[in-house]
Amino acid sequence: MEARTRKNYSAGLLHFTQFCDLENVSEDCHMPADKLLLAVFVAHYAGSVRHDTISGWLVGLAAWHALNGALWHGGKLLEYTKKGTKKLEPSPLPKRPPVTLEQMHALFASLSHSNSFNAAVFAVATAAFWGCHRLGELIILSCFGFDAEKHVAALVEIEVRTLPSRVRYAVFRIPWTKTMKRDGADIVLTANPDPTDPITAMMHHHSVN
Repeated sequence: MEARTRKNYSAGLLHFTQFCDLENVSEDCHMPADKLLLAVFVAHYAGSVRHDTISGWLVGLAAWHALNGALWHGGKLLEYTKKGTKKLEPSPLPKRPPVTLEQMHALFASLSHSNSFNAAVFAVATAAFWGCHRLGELIILSCFGFDAEKHVAALVEIEVRTLPSRVRYAVFRIPWTKTMKRDGADIVLTANPDPTDPITAMMHHHSVN
């Protein structure tokens, strides 16, 4: 099971347990959870949580019941309640504005490029900006979250080449992408004369780290 899936499943169990504690529901009623209890649990979060988030919680709860050999009472009452949450869910947050070149210049000016961590941050930022890549494909979520099947290792080979037109570009392999999964993909970065040139940033990151 994927780490993210486990996290989503545990979120459902956590919120259900917190709800039961809030309503003074005895532990022996937690599992198997009565269909009315499940419906009230869903209704409790209606209007404050998105319906797909609640659905994810319920999938986690159902899996928790299955792992313990308990009957899951996810019938019509629960389905009707879930449909109601969709009509009451909060409006989606507005889309964030895109990162601008001016903001990249501000990042360049504010970082200490002799600092190894700052050099790594800037290299990733320039690769994402100029290469138009998802940050989730280039970074590790936590210092203890490295996964060799998904994350770029420090020893990854970066090939810097020059076209006949004298334009430099760099290529390195990432092991996982959102669309290609474990097939991975090549990251191609083209040099430019801007202070945020991704090749300069990447090679500097490798030299100081």
